[in-house]
Amino acid sequence: MQKIELLTRALTSVAGIGDIFTDAPECAASVAAAQNLTVLARLLSTSDETIARGTLLADGQVMTAVSVFADGQLTLSGIPEGFNTSGRSWELVLADGQKFSVAMFAGECGDDETWVVDEPDAFYSALLEQTN
Repeated sequence: MQKIELLTRALTSVAGIGDIFTDAPECAASVAAAQNLTVLARLLSTSDETIARGTLLADGQVMTAVSVFADGQLTLSGIPEGFNTSGRSWELVLADGQKFSVAMFAGECGDDETWVVDEPDAFYSALLEQTN
């Protein structure tokens, strides 16, 4: 992936952030400026936020194939039915074998979980090295 493609996909992610909330009157200009950047990002964005593909491991055991979005969230192909996700150690393994820690956030429903890259410096640095 070229750096310009990576930047475009990052802009796609920024465009999806939505509203920025604050009641502080002294921050009104900053909020307006951030909203302007969101509009610009949406106009420059593409429909594809995927920047990497790999495999999700739970305690070293292969769980599923994943796509990684520009904001570090993982989209899973599926977790085996009835698999207990609590208390596990999660890792993302890219096609080249590089491994990165992943945090799992449980939602309100039992099957509503979100996985996010937990080592952003290492992950994005590795991605940028691949674009050179």
